[in-house]
Amino acid sequence: MNIRSLTSCMPIYKGDTTYSLDSRIYEFSKNILKLKAKLPNCRTIRLVIKYLDKFSTSDLNELKAILNYICKKCPKYGIRWVHYELNCQNDYFDYDITELTTELIRDNDNLFIHLNIGVHPIEKKLQEAALAIIKVSRLSSNGFANFRLGVSNGMAKETPFFPYSSFSKINSYSIGVESIDYVINSFEKQISKLNKIDMNKISEGLAKELKHIDEARKSIETSLSFMGFDISLAPIPRSKSSLGYLLDMMGTKPLGAHGTISNISSLTLMIKNSLKLASVKSVGFNGVMLSPLEDDILSSQSRNQAFSIDSLLLFSTVCGCGLDMVPVPGDILDMTIINLIKDLITLSNRLAKPLGLRILPIPGKMNGENTSFNHDFLDDMRIMMTSTSISKNY
Repeated sequence: MNIRSLTSCMPIYKGDTTYSLDSRIYEFSKNILKLKAKLPNCRTIRLVIKYLDKFSTSDLNELKAILNYICKKCPKYGIRWVHYELNCQNDYFDYDITELTTELIRDNDNLFIHLNIGVHPIEKKLQEAALAIIKVSRLSSNGFANFRLGVSNGMAKETPFFPYSSFSKINSYSIGVESIDYVINSFEKQISKLNKIDMNKISEGLAKELKHIDEARKSIETSLSFMGFDISLAPIPRSKSSLGYLLDMMGTKPLGAHGTISNISSLTLMIKNSLKLASVKSVGFNGVMLSPLEDDILSSQSRNQAFSIDSLLLFSTVCGCGLDMVPVPGDILDMTIINLIKDLITLSNRLAKPLGLRILPIPGKMNGENTSFNHDFLDDMRIMMTSTSISKNY
């Protein structure tokens, strides 16, 4: 199996200089590149930034300058993506995050922002998060910038997958494993030979592959602490690595047909069983990632209105990351976004599972029209209809 992401967490401090930042980025990249050299085919190296000093508004310009500097330096060290979490429960509780979020994403095209609004978000922070999503969508004509903005309650601890990373420990790393190709190949072989799918055998095989990766990891000396694996089934655009394809082989076509919930639940259980059999540390989601804009088959099925935002919310009760990579009309109201966030946070809290929201309002586009990204890691699909919310009064 390949590695989707090697993700490490680096601290920054008040008073950091270009020298201290250069030295720290170099040390982190040296450690991660050691791991990359011994682990199978790693797609991306990613860096999570954690600000350790107590934040105050007087630090804002310095913080922005530090993040801008890191984002410019990281590509020289082989680091593709950078991630920063705005913790709205603590550091940014008294600060309006709307403009800061928009500015950071506008000024750094390799920076992801995670708005951690907590398990019991206040209305003010929900409003700011919703307005940030709308403002970021207007940074380009096609709404692409929201690819780098996510909202959650911070439950996806140490996940290597952006934009929901929420690392608690600095000088640490986690590994995102690309499990989907192994599962697809196993499905195809079993169907060809036996005309049926044996989930237990696939869990056993997946666990064996995971043990090999873990043994390789343990053989590498590094100063970083290992937090765990996230082996979520995540799609790869422009390929057959699709959740739609997996569900089709299980007899569910299209997404949303009867049996969808049962089959998604079976895939999630297979992932959990694999981790248990392998006896390895796990972090993040470890589920099924239904991300339509990154999935060739799901994006195609959307044009026939096979599934909706409501059905994706329903599926999130048994799968992975929530409402992820879903295009919505450009004129979506802030209250509609607030209510979507509330629904996801409620499901996450009730089910004690990490869920997040990453929607892309598409400027000038309406429900039923198609996106036009023409991008190498996004598929174009039908814009999903949202229910209009006109009042926040109960």
